[in-house]
Amino acid sequence: MSVSFNTNLKELWNSHDGVKSDLREDEVADSLEGAQDRMERFRRQRYRLIENFIASQQEAKNLLHHLRCASVEDTRRDMTPSIQHMETVIRQLQNEQSKFEDYCTEHEGRLDLALQFRAYEREASEV
Repeated sequence: MSVSFNTNLKELWNSHDGVKSDLREDEVADSLEGAQDRMERFRRQRYRLIENFIASQQEAKNLLHHLRCASVEDTRRDMTPSIQHMETVIRQLQNEQSKFEDYCTEHEGRLDLALQFRAYEREASEV
């Protein structure tokens, strides 16, 4: 269970870094269609990553529950460090998800402005 969680967590961080890198490099689209495509791609990436954050948090909470149960059943082993580590991981996931959502809100605003600009530009050229 913990090996699977660590693998999923590593994949989440890699995806998170990749999406943030993509978003930082995003330039203004050359056309209205391009701006629409970028907005749609951004929304898909955001949705997928937030779903992964939520799934990882749930997986971490399940693992934490199992650790707590194991510490009650087996009093000879001190599970406190493992429990504390999982609590830290859960907090870190929650914090990073919150930061990512804030970043996405700002980025979506910029994409929306670019979309509006390209729509205005098209309307002006048709007049």
